[in-house]
Amino acid sequence: MRRELARTIGDVPVLVVCCLDHARLGAIADGLGGLRSPAAAYASILPAVQNLLLAARALGLGTTLTTLHRAFEAELRALLALPATIEPVVIVPLGWPADRFGPTRRRASPRSRISIAGARRSHAG
Repeated sequence: MRRELARTIGDVPVLVVCCLDHARLGAIADGLGGLRSPAAAYASILPAVQNLLLAARALGLGTTLTTLHRAFEAELRALLALPATIEPVVIVPLGWPADRFGPTRRRASPRSRISIAGARRSHAG
């Protein structure tokens, strides 16, 4: 799958480059371009990326999250004229899928559903 994405990513109509500005991370950044807490830094951007993926799917668009750009990050930075403090974290190819979407594969099971009453009982003490 990764090889296919690498082969066809240039054909995708829209590539959303999701970036992290190290200059705005405060104490999470070390001031030298690195991250003191990478998990905290990426936790600030990846939920937004997930929302983009979900919204695109709801509109019938095909997406995926990829870090293939790490292999050519210097060229990407030059192409986009990114300052040193901006890190391209993920790329989201976005477009109409080649095939029809089917239903999602994940099905809700009765065990995965939590009733509000059950949650209240468990927290009532």
